[in-house]
Amino acid sequence: MVRLIFDEMLKRTATWCRIFGVDSKHVKDMPDSEIIKMAKDKQRILITRDEKLAGICKNHDVEVILLESDDLTQQLNQLKSALGGIFTFPEKTRCPACNGELEIVDKEKVKNKVIDNVYKQNEKFWLCKECKKVYWKGSHWKNITRIFESIK
Repeated sequence: MVRLIFDEMLKRTATWCRIFGVDSKHVKDMPDSEIIKMAKDKQRILITRDEKLAGICKNHDVEVILLESDDLTQQLNQLKSALGGIFTFPEKTRCPACNGELEIVDKEKVKNKVIDNVYKQNEKFWLCKECKKVYWKGSHWKNITRIFESIK
């Protein structure tokens, strides 16, 4: 299983990797030395756009991927190319908010956690095992699918 850690400037990319099923930690307000230590201690691949940080990682035997583009789709394509079949969407996905694993739950289990309209219009719900947020195929689903399909 691939486990990633994203530096501060890549929060959006980390979130999309979570949606697509990759264990993706995002750090902010953390010195480079601590990010490197965390990546090494937790056996995570560091993802960054910072050339200096990538160079330091290589000197400390920390696996690192230096993203070449600011474009989300290109970043996801680079990660897929570098790491292989890492994306497990839609079969397996993670919580975009906290990185917890999502599980499909019985509709009745979320009845009091979503508004009535959402409950009535949807049959499939996911619940985060960590933060307990509820997800469903809302209007955002088309955009998620579009981005997923745009990854080569």
